[in-house]
Amino acid sequence: MPNICWLAVLSMAASARGAAMMTAPQRCPLQNGNLLDVDLFVASEAACKLTCEKHEKCFFYFFYTAPTKNRQPPQCFLYETCDRLVEAALEDCPVGRENTIGVMAFMEKEEDCIISCSKNEMCSFYKYHDAADEKMPMMCYHLRSCVPKLVKRSECPLEKNNYIDHRLFVQTDPDCRQFCEDTADCRFYYWYPIDYSPSPLYCYLFRSCIKGGEEPLSAVISGGRHPGQYFLTGGESQDFLVNNNVCNTEVTPEEMKLGVARGGAVSELVGEDVLLCGGRDTEGAIRDDCIAYNITSGAWSAHSILTAPREEAACTVVGGNMFILGGIIDGDQSFSVERWDPVEEEWRASSDMPEVRVRFCAAAVDTRFLAVIGGEMDGEVLDSMKTLDLETNEWRMQAQVLQTPRKDHACVSTRLDDEEGILVAGGVDSEGQPLKSVEFFSIPKQEWVSLADMTIARTEHGLAVINGIPTVVGGVARDEFLASVEQLDSSNKQDVLYQREWRMVAQALSVPRYDFAMAHIPTSRLDTATICGAP
Repeated sequence: MPNICWLAVLSMAASARGAAMMTAPQRCPLQNGNLLDVDLFVASEAACKLTCEKHEKCFFYFFYTAPTKNRQPPQCFLYETCDRLVEAALEDCPVGRENTIGVMAFMEKEEDCIISCSKNEMCSFYKYHDAADEKMPMMCYHLRSCVPKLVKRSECPLEKNNYIDHRLFVQTDPDCRQFCEDTADCRFYYWYPIDYSPSPLYCYLFRSCIKGGEEPLSAVISGGRHPGQYFLTGGESQDFLVNNNVCNTEVTPEEMKLGVARGGAVSELVGEDVLLCGGRDTEGAIRDDCIAYNITSGAWSAHSILTAPREEAACTVVGGNMFILGGIIDGDQSFSVERWDPVEEEWRASSDMPEVRVRFCAAAVDTRFLAVIGGEMDGEVLDSMKTLDLETNEWRMQAQVLQTPRKDHACVSTRLDDEEGILVAGGVDSEGQPLKSVEFFSIPKQEWVSLADMTIARTEHGLAVINGIPTVVGGVARDEFLASVEQLDSSNKQDVLYQREWRMVAQALSVPRYDFAMAHIPTSRLDTATICGAP
């Protein structure tokens, strides 16, 4: 277990600052604005403290010693502040009962509003009105999320997961739209004119527009790395993405012994269990095991042994079968593939990829094909996509390639309007630069198209479809480690493809994290009262 000591010290600059001591937050955000320096080969906690005292701007320090197998030298992190990153709410950010978690009056400075928000773990955005505001002078709003109320007219499937309410004898389409605007959780509406005999003057209100009887999905985030610690260790938590919110749960010390703390692992839901497989643990060992999080009991347990220990692989589920592909095995890049056999309850070798591939992504095309996209092969950053036909066990090279070669990106199968496809977001390019760009492979059109950029260039992040909306979370940017969540949602702009754009919706992960594993879970299967502390 790493020896991690947190202390805070007001540095002893000769003129103004004394030696007053205070307790630092359990985890100090690591970003360009507050990190001053990282000194290697610092001998002890006392030496780290002394280094901070000698630095004019240092108020906090963090001494870290990694396990011997990690081959990382002792490190001393020097900080100017330890405030959690929060964002100023944009003009179109709604302030209402759904997302407001606190209102503070008579706050004289915007800086005080920012600090108060950063100290509230549920607060991601703030909105401040200064003394010159005639209606709300010196008011500070703490906001959980910042999703504008963008209502769209769409004839969504009339299914339980989508349906909120309907009204009769609504005279006009604008009247129906207004009902949706005034209804919590309403995002889509549809109005039928009086000459539509089955439903004359009906106004339907929908929370989502998921087609084909699909169930709304949430996601669970496990493991990963955290700035200041190479792995999440003491106080390990899982993050659950449910709608626009992130709910955090602690992993018990007993469950930690199973190896929940690991980076570069893969994760998928298989039956009742979210499997977390492979990766590198806190001792620097590459794991050959899978552990299981049961979505009914909420407990971790041992599950199975892989055919080989691997990290930086990719995985996907096709037709109920989980596949793990490529990655690094015994220090070498691999082309091997293995599949979980639920009947024999063991991992079995599957059809090898045509070439080695690491730091790539995989996604289901349909119930017959899976695709591997991008990644790295012997130092080359790839733009290719290849598919495996599960009926013939043959790999096929696709003529269509990514517009930007990338690795450490994320991808997910999704639907934009009525087009099935695969969404690819972020990563790093062949020059090692993080990417904002997003591409969508349209299965009907058999082509890649560029979508609106994300708000932040990020890599080693997660991507999931949450309640029908593509959602990216966490990762690493050019000058900070990320705890933020952004979504590809409806836009009022007419010139963006599919009329969708990315919006920052929360700063809500338990800690900034990257290189983690992420899996979808049907929202109906989650015990939100236990996980989120709310019904």
